[in-house]
Amino acid sequence: MSRTVSIRSSLLRNLCVMIVVTGVAILATTFLGSRRAVRGMSESIVGRTLETVEARLDGFFQGPAQQLRVTAEHAALGLLDLTEEERALIESPDERVDRLRYRRNRALAPIIDTWPQISSLMLADSRGREHMLLRDNGGWRNRLTRLDEWGGEVRWLEWKDDDATPRDRRERLDYDPRRRPWFEGAVAARDAGGTAPIHWTDPYPFFTTKEPGITVSSTFEAGDGLDRVVGFDLLLKDISEFTRALRVGSRGIVGVLTEDRRLIGLPRLPRFDDPAARASAYLKLPEDLGLTLINDTAEASREYRDQDAATVPFESGGERWWCSVTTYSLSSERRLRIAIIVPEADLLGNLWMQRWIMLGIVAIVLVVGIGRAVLLSRRFSAPIEALVAESDRMRGGDLEPGPPVESPVLEVRRLAQAHDQMREGLKAKLRLEKIERDLDLARDIQRGLLPKGPPAVPGFEIAGWNQAADQTGGDYFDWLSLPDGRTIVTLADVTGHGIGPALIVAVCRAYMRAAAGISGRPLSAAVSSVNDLLYADTPPERFVTAVVGVIDPAEGSMSMVSAGHGPLYFYEVQTGAMHKWEGDVPPLGVVDGMEFPPPREIRFAPGDVLVLTTDGFFEWPNPAGEQFGTSRLEAFVRDHHALAPEQFIEKLYEIVLGHADGTRQDDDLTAVVIRRM
Repeated sequence: MSRTVSIRSSLLRNLCVMIVVTGVAILATTFLGSRRAVRGMSESIVGRTLETVEARLDGFFQGPAQQLRVTAEHAALGLLDLTEEERALIESPDERVDRLRYRRNRALAPIIDTWPQISSLMLADSRGREHMLLRDNGGWRNRLTRLDEWGGEVRWLEWKDDDATPRDRRERLDYDPRRRPWFEGAVAARDAGGTAPIHWTDPYPFFTTKEPGITVSSTFEAGDGLDRVVGFDLLLKDISEFTRALRVGSRGIVGVLTEDRRLIGLPRLPRFDDPAARASAYLKLPEDLGLTLINDTAEASREYRDQDAATVPFESGGERWWCSVTTYSLSSERRLRIAIIVPEADLLGNLWMQRWIMLGIVAIVLVVGIGRAVLLSRRFSAPIEALVAESDRMRGGDLEPGPPVESPVLEVRRLAQAHDQMREGLKAKLRLEKIERDLDLARDIQRGLLPKGPPAVPGFEIAGWNQAADQTGGDYFDWLSLPDGRTIVTLADVTGHGIGPALIVAVCRAYMRAAAGISGRPLSAAVSSVNDLLYADTPPERFVTAVVGVIDPAEGSMSMVSAGHGPLYFYEVQTGAMHKWEGDVPPLGVVDGMEFPPPREIRFAPGDVLVLTTDGFFEWPNPAGEQFGTSRLEAFVRDHHALAPEQFIEKLYEIVLGHADGTRQDDDLTAVVIRRM
């Protein structure tokens, strides 16, 4: 047998000279003229980005500023004087709802609804009286301050949009609106200019919500000699959402800073994908956050301070960048800085002309190389042609082995071996694809068994949701309307997940519907019969935890039995009480002939909510191994009970997903939420 020869060593001697010539030519061509092209492209990209950022900032700041002027004019005309109304609210509690809603809807709330960046608005005077309206988690908070009448006591009115009556409370608070920067700044600006100009504060954490923001304020006259100020709080996180979403090339970033270089518009960096990281970064200096790139940008732009918006190069982190730092004026007294930073590597990637030149050079080299390759192909083409013929046969569907391919070339022999391995891999892939198709069919069938929409139960809102961990799952929920107007609701969890539990889910659903749908049959008896059937039909290692309830809309009540399923949460709105129940009996399919106790009777008052979930929610761990836990689930129910059931489930999944922080979903997720309207 002839000596084995490496194709690399055979070709290396012939191609080395051409590779060196090609490399030198490419480097020379790339160097010539690239600097000027990079500068032109950087100025073009930075200019377009700057226009986009300035337009967005104009919309963010100038719209509320114009609204402030209109509001100040209305206030000067007495249209927003709430003194008489607030006194009437104290003296006449029965008229509180109508008066409050009238004033909120007609005067103040539409301003916040129109401008999402406005989180709250304030009306205050030099006697220490203030009316503050704040949009908070889908509801409203109204703080009334009367330093001249109540001293250090403030009054809070809090309500949701659909509340019938606002909550009214008082508290002692070390707060004086006259000492806030928006009040002092507006008065000082008026005194300095003789009119009532718009005043912008420095960015700062807001007193009530502690969120970072900036306040725009202005004085107005009411004819009584008092200093009166109206102000809007604007949240800075909206600026960061824009700057983080803005793409400048593939790795370019945009940041917005104050004049003293504190960050208010965070750049698009992975570290700021976490909301907690963003919250801690606002109003910090770049060097305090370890943002060396932005710090180097500031140093590079100092040499061109007299050329606003100049695009300049600099080095950072061993890489060359281009930047522009531009001033954005809110007013003569308040300015922001827009920093746009682009890596030179992104710009070089767009030099199409240079690529065409290099392509021409490479083509010339290839023509010369082909002459040498023709001589070599005669020696190497026969076994490769045989492999091509084998590939054509495989493409036609014939995966049986053909004649062996012999060659003295090491790489060709390895290619033949890889060819045989590919043939076996294709066989395995076809088998795997068949299994995948069968699993997809099973998933579609299982999803088809779930309800298509919520049941029509008068006086109740009901929503259900399921997400399997695999293509098929072991959880399900169901409801069935009975002829007498009642509705059966079921949530169950089969041990494990995958095709086996999915089959048990289908069996359990059928049993439950058949047993519970018999007219006049008690709930405990129906569930007991399902238990006996599952005990007879399922293997010993499989069982089902389930909770089954019958809703009676006429009575506003629900009878419920839990077989090993918990915890179940029931929140009473009027008392604020949280009920937590575990299973009444062991899971279904464990004990034959198990006796079930009478169902638990639940009385729903308007706003009361019952939450049923499987353990996939509270057992989902984060990267540190800490599960979400039932304590967090209970706190979530207490804090979000007022949400509609569908929104409640969406919010719960969002919170649990945030806790998981990228960990894989290892268990099925199913939830049913029942709320009395």
